Amino acid sequence: MRVLLLNVLIIGTALLSLGCTLEANISGHMLPSLLRPDGGDEVVDAPQISQKICANGPVFSQAQMPGGETILAGDFSRIGPCTSPFLKYNPATGAVVAVGPLDAAVGEAHVIVADGNGGYYVGGKFVAKNGNQSLLHIKADGTLSDWNPNIGYGSLEPTVMALKIQDDILYVGGEFSTAGSPAHARSSLAAFDLATGELASWAPPLTDDATNELFVNSIETTAGSVFIAGAFGAVGANAHVSEGIAKLNLSDNNADTAFVATGRTAFSGKLKLHNGTLLAVDGGAFVMLSSSTGAETVFMAGITTVPVWGGLADYELHGNELWVGGMFDSVNGHPTRNLVKFNFSGGTPVLDTSWATIYEPEGWVSIMKVTDSHILSFTNGVVGYWNKSNGTQYIPSVASPVGDAVYKAALTEGEDLLFVHTSKTLGIPETRYLAMYDAEGELLPWHPNPNDYVKSVVVHDSRIFVGGRFTDIGATPSGKDYLVEIDAAGEVTSWNADANDEITDMRGVQGSLLVAGEFTEIGSDDMGAAYLAKLSFADATGLPWTSQVDGRILGFDIDGTELIIGGGFSMVDGQAVDHLAKVDLSTGNLMGGTPTVNNWVNGVAIVNGKVYIYGQFTDVGGEARSRLAAFNLSDGSVTSWAPTIVVWAYRALRKVSDKLVVMAHFNTVEGVKYADGTLVLDPVTGAKTTDPRGIYSSTVWFED
Repeated sequence: MRVLLLNVLIIGTALLSLGCTLEANISGHMLPSLLRPDGGDEVVDAPQISQKICANGPVFSQAQMPGGETILAGDFSRIGPCTSPFLKYNPATGAVVAVGPLDAAVGEAHVIVADGNGGYYVGGKFVAKNGNQSLLHIKADGTLSDWNPNIGYGSLEPTVMALKIQDDILYVGGEFSTAGSPAHARSSLAAFDLATGELASWAPPLTDDATNELFVNSIETTAGSVFIAGAFGAVGANAHVSEGIAKLNLSDNNADTAFVATGRTAFSGKLKLHNGTLLAVDGGAFVMLSSSTGAETVFMAGITTVPVWGGLADYELHGNELWVGGMFDSVNGHPTRNLVKFNFSGGTPVLDTSWATIYEPEGWVSIMKVTDSHILSFTNGVVGYWNKSNGTQYIPSVASPVGDAVYKAALTEGEDLLFVHTSKTLGIPETRYLAMYDAEGELLPWHPNPNDYVKSVVVHDSRIFVGGRFTDIGATPSGKDYLVEIDAAGEVTSWNADANDEITDMRGVQGSLLVAGEFTEIGSDDMGAAYLAKLSFADATGLPWTSQVDGRILGFDIDGTELIIGGGFSMVDGQAVDHLAKVDLSTGNLMGGTPTVNNWVNGVAIVNGKVYIYGQFTDVGGEARSRLAAFNLSDGSVTSWAPTIVVWAYRALRKVSDKLVVMAHFNTVEGVKYADGTLVLDPVTGAKTTDPRGIYSSTVWFED
């Protein structure tokens, strides 16, 4: 099997960010990437694999053309070489520079601070190139340092959400339980001596809040004290209760009992201290507290906004300027739309009535950032630019690289903004659901443009067959749906399968196309097959096939002449068989040897004589199994392999290099909380692994 080496140098390349063109110079970085295709059957191991190809959604299927081109199909809209999670952008000039190595980390970046020597500390939820978890140091020369703080969270993945440097100490907040080497207990809060890199002894304990949450997502420091915001119950060795925001002593591990925040939410964040006043975001609202007592100030109580259902959502301090964003038409009677300025040179901010936005920012300003001369407002992923001098809208010659669902934090250095974000495809042009790379690793201008996801792709004698949920496809819109043949120009051919519903899986077998899905009609000859069919590659007519299934098939896999199908059916060939069955691939006859399953099977993969399934079930062969299970192909006996996953929607299960790749919407796996993503499981132990794909569905990559 051929391995494609993708050497991509991005210099002066046109990048796109959610419809905005970005002419960027990300210079001096080579992006060697490898993509390993499976040809529709199997992926073979390849040596010396480094770097990644990234997509912003799951890649369900890969196939290789005879000339070495590789086709990727899935539920993505952007795919290409993974972009740097750390970027420096100048809104005045449009210059974009990658901060640190482009392959510094895989995962999400949440926070960045300058180290004072030209470098940066970056935190998030990632695995760094040097092995660090969730916290790394980029030196002034742009390389990663070998410092490893060893942030840990037991068997879970740690997250660093807050960083603050004070007096050569780096304070770290997030969701973790240990730090340092050897590991010391740290309850979501730790400190490191920057001179030595060693873990500091300061370790105030924190306990879970009433909802069993514990994390620190913002830190502010002052002489002798550290303020924290987040979700916690009691804080400090003296177990002081202060809601959502607390003050800790640096001289010991106790909380300052004089500071009591009340009425704050459990998810407070973004703390700043200015002239003795603590500014905070509290559950989407902007508040100001006494830094001594935690009481809310009269200033905030006296702020009135119109309309009353609007409010204040974010703020920025720039010297003695306090800028506040939200949704409003006026503040204290002063007309200004969604952005307002206060002078904060004294103890109480004073409304600047000489400044107002002349043009309205587009919607609620949820996040904002202020440079020496510009304001950047973020409203549902839309970036607005404003002149600080007069409030007029500024139209930069080059758009910002930030966009929807990628902005996490920024650090201003004069006019430069250092962004960290969660997108691995930031700036990659739109390519929906299907992409093709040539043998040299270049993305080809091949755009079939399906209007919904593609679940499977099969290449047969240089012909390309794609199946999925789309209802229109073709470089020239064809109106064809679910299953079509596409030529090298991206156009739909005359081959017409005439399926009437979604295709969930397919494979080229025994000289024909085996198709499964939710269809009840398929074939150019109206063969009448439902849910499972064999089609001729020549003319899409149906081939002899005895299997009759009464419900949808969501996935299958093949071992020799044995076909294992899974789905939401209850009958096969007139016999009661719920959700899982074995069929003779040559004849279509139902075979025995599958265990009972009490709910839908959404995916099937066969590895080394064992059949792995996942779906909505909780019982397999009389054994308790939470959405994942395995049984022996030879006799149907259920194995002890039993990872637990909470799934609420189906996607796919595939075998890649003798690992199990589960692409699903899910809540938790073995106690780890996820929103959506891809898991790679070891078929022997059931443990989550990092090979061959990453944690999230937005990454397709293979490790060294």
